Amino acid sequence: IVAAALNAGTAAQRRRLLPTIRERLREEERTAVRAMALEALLVLGARDAAIRDEALEAAQRSSIPAMRARAKRFLPMAMKSGG
Repeated sequence: IVAAALNAGTAAQRRRLLPTIRERLREEERTAVRAMALEALLVLGARDAAIRDEALEAAQRSSIPAMRARAKRFLPMAMKSGG
């Protein structure tokens, strides 16, 4: 899912990928998969201002250590792209 986010070059591709990412964040039981979904969302948010706020909010509200670690690693990239 992260590879797909990295390769989503157009806004249309990013919009098509969002439902899958959101589903993984909401419904996936495995922490590793949810962490990868968060990373994918942050990658998309770094590339698309329309997604950025959702990505930052998802990163900040996570209580799972693996997800917080992913967010910590990718937040600077998202913030830099947003500024």
